[in-house]
Amino acid sequence: MGASAGDLIQCVDNQIYLGQQVLNVYYYRVTDPLGIADPYLNLFNAAFSDTVLTAVRGIQIGQVSHVSREWKNLSNGVDLYVDGTVLDGTHTAPDSEMLPSFISAGFILRR
Repeated sequence: MGASAGDLIQCVDNQIYLGQQVLNVYYYRVTDPLGIADPYLNLFNAAFSDTVLTAVRGIQIGQVSHVSREWKNLSNGVDLYVDGTVLDGTHTAPDSEMLPSFISAGFILRR
């Protein structure tokens, strides 16, 4: 299927850090469905990896592993795409500067 205007797309970025599962969950709303047909979730994943994930990995230490990204169209309940490519954080720091696994930070996108 393709995406329709108003569809809500969820991306769950599954990660492992110090042996614990970490989830970053992103939501996107389709505002212009022109040209959005299958395999649109694959295309969303590629754009997400190039822009968002590259920036996130840049502030994460190498011990953080992004083990998969799960894309779902929550509006139609049918479309699903999983990318199982393992990607590690790219920031380098000595082990003495690593944060514990229960640290969280909030980010706001200012337009």
